[in-house]
Amino acid sequence: MSVLAPRPQLAKDTKGNLDAIPDGWPLEQKLDGVRWMVVKDADGTLRTYGGRNGNEHTGNAPGVEKALAEALPAGTILDGELIDGDGRNGYSMEEGATPGLRRFIAFDVLDLYGGSVRHLPYTERRMILEKLAEDFPSAIGITKMTTDKDDVRDWLGDGYEGCVGKHPDAPYREGSRSSNWLKFKP
Repeated sequence: MSVLAPRPQLAKDTKGNLDAIPDGWPLEQKLDGVRWMVVKDADGTLRTYGGRNGNEHTGNAPGVEKALAEALPAGTILDGELIDGDGRNGYSMEEGATPGLRRFIAFDVLDLYGGSVRHLPYTERRMILEKLAEDFPSAIGITKMTTDKDDVRDWLGDGYEGCVGKHPDAPYREGSRSSNWLKFKP
């Protein structure tokens, strides 16, 4: 049975105000890539969907897709970014743009082994994602996360875009833009 990709949850913009994100919230490094939903069906078929509109992107990054197909259990859906290099310098849709440096960086898990985990708090989904990532090859990773706003300032100094603060107790709300995810870009 084929699983359709859910629409991604979207973050509200803090309009450049890092202090708009409550202290103690998990802060994930914001990368400069293309939003990607990865769906591995129960039968093992892998599909990828890009952007907020959910257009199918299967075949656009064959090396990364092969790594995902081998690493993920059937019935898994991940939300993340397809990046070039380390995620600081933009993204090109051409596969040869940065040979060997294209990666998928996950920042949320929606389904695992065919069961939805969207109803779980962010902190529990993050623990599931971290456990899943223990066996990821180099073409797959997960976002850096901190609760220290000074780390975010360091990321900015290193050339990263900013962060997304996530309410620790919030479920994943597909297709919505809520104050449970707050995006900071200076």
